[in-house]
Amino acid sequence: MKGGELTSNRESGPVIEPQNWGILCEMILAARERDIARFHASALRLEHEVPVDDKATRYVTYLLWRQVEDALGRQPVEHDFEDVAVRAHDNASHILKASVADLEAVIRTVFGRSVEDYRIRAGDFILIGSAIVGSLMVNPKTDLSEIYSELTDWYKEEYPSSG
Repeated sequence: MKGGELTSNRESGPVIEPQNWGILCEMILAARERDIARFHASALRLEHEVPVDDKATRYVTYLLWRQVEDALGRQPVEHDFEDVAVRAHDNASHILKASVADLEAVIRTVFGRSVEDYRIRAGDFILIGSAIVGSLMVNPKTDLSEIYSELTDWYKEEYPSSG
């Protein structure tokens, strides 16, 4: 999977920011449990407590890429985007107001298959992406723990000059 071209100063801290990661994990767990209050409280924490940068978006990109491929057992093909969005929407619709088309657009963005003329703000990408990840994960507490080192390795490879 390829990431973006954004960079930051390696001196700025650990590869995976603990605060970003912790809040995203909380959002994903809340999404899985259909806990709307906890999901939105975590989203507000992310908005107010985390410095404005692209790290949370990058983390969600990786998590979503991995979960979609895990759910399918392969890379998605054209018809899979809507199928995965429909599957995730059943759970995600309990915690946010997003259509199947919104979920599909986020998934397509991760795989470089964006819908023409569909733009999504980074904050919405994080909310919808976290909800999709939580919806697709079978055991988020265990899965997120296992994914952390994979995310760290991916991040170092994709963003070698980032911190």
